[in-house]
Amino acid sequence: NPIQENNMAGGSYHGYATTDYYKVDRRFGSNSDFIDMVDKAHSKGLKVVMDMIFNHCGSEHHFFKDKPTHDWFNFQDNFKQTSYKTLPQFDPYAADVDLAEAVDGWFVEVMPDLNQRNKHVAKYLSQNSIWWIEYAGIDGIRQDTHPYADFEYMAEWCNEINIEYPDFTIVGETWLNTNVAVSFWQKDSPVAYPKNSNLEVVMDFPLSYVMNRAFDEETTGWGQGLSAIYEYLSDDIVYNDPSNLLIFLDNHDTSRFYQNEEQKADFNRYKQALGFMLTTRGIPELYYGTEILFAADKGEGDGLLRADFPGGWSKDKKNAFTSAGRNDQEERVFQYTKKLLNWRKENAVIAKGELKQFAPYYEVYTYVRYNNDSAVLVMMNGSSEAREVDLTRYNEVLNGYSKATDVISNLSVDLNNQAKLSIEPKDIYIFELKR
Repeated sequence: NPIQENNMAGGSYHGYATTDYYKVDRRFGSNSDFIDMVDKAHSKGLKVVMDMIFNHCGSEHHFFKDKPTHDWFNFQDNFKQTSYKTLPQFDPYAADVDLAEAVDGWFVEVMPDLNQRNKHVAKYLSQNSIWWIEYAGIDGIRQDTHPYADFEYMAEWCNEINIEYPDFTIVGETWLNTNVAVSFWQKDSPVAYPKNSNLEVVMDFPLSYVMNRAFDEETTGWGQGLSAIYEYLSDDIVYNDPSNLLIFLDNHDTSRFYQNEEQKADFNRYKQALGFMLTTRGIPELYYGTEILFAADKGEGDGLLRADFPGGWSKDKKNAFTSAGRNDQEERVFQYTKKLLNWRKENAVIAKGELKQFAPYYEVYTYVRYNNDSAVLVMMNGSSEAREVDLTRYNEVLNGYSKATDVISNLSVDLNNQAKLSIEPKDIYIFELKR
């Protein structure tokens, strides 16, 4: 969440009602504390992405209480809440009133909507982001509610940052329900021409929806279970660059991947979900707590989605940063997560390789990530019954390789002499292929 000052009389625990864009909120510390944190992160090989919000600020901000110009905000004389429907940004049949309500309406009454069409507002926001990049040395920006702000300004802002800092990353929160809608917001989108957002990384919310049901369902020939994932990825033709999609199981605005005790007890559900997310196309994002079975339903409020990580300061003094502070179930999930993440760090083929997928066959979904030097084959059983796989069906990717080793179990398969493979119910293999 944003760390800029949120000095709101009524409170702003989520941080999206900024009252000073140049100051760290005192609940987190000072500006110099933030710089120290960035420096220490860099010393450990970590990068820092800063959450920013250009669509609105807090009503206690000095330039809302004493407006510099009459058009600094939208609907400033007659509060109007946003419709939360940003489709008119690209709807070819959109009415003007729908676009105005979506883009110019306020999120809530204590978050006035900034007018980026005012050139001074635009310059202020752009200079502020450049200031943080230079002042604190941040490595990226996550732009909240990206489609709610003025399209032309946001496109120009992305372009300015990309020109000034070619290696800098901007991630736009594109909370939309279809891949076509998300595609519109990605740089050089084939569905947006002649418009161009200049936003390289967008958030793949539709895939998150698919993943949150696919691993609970029995796979069928059409649209259920792992077939839903296969069919969704086959639509990647709508994207300019599917590798620059941020993919995730959950985040601070959605129900967690685990919503109840039944889901927490199903290790294979997480085993498949994380295995898929860390080997498919895109940039994986793992929300804190998922690795130790945090569970929460958005229907019970956002606070539960954003609960403190048990670090020894809670009432029960549990410290889940250590093995001693995790129960057996949590430890199993944690170690699986750790093993996969450490393995992924050493495999450029996963981050940058090509993807070829096979239609689910007898409920087994198979795909391969490959480049000129190496390949990784992933097989998932979408059935609650064991399946025997005929490996010859995948000869177009297996030819030239003699051995396959599962990175999870270390199972070794002699590809020259073994034509069939058994896979347990709802299990996953991630095979490194060797010549």
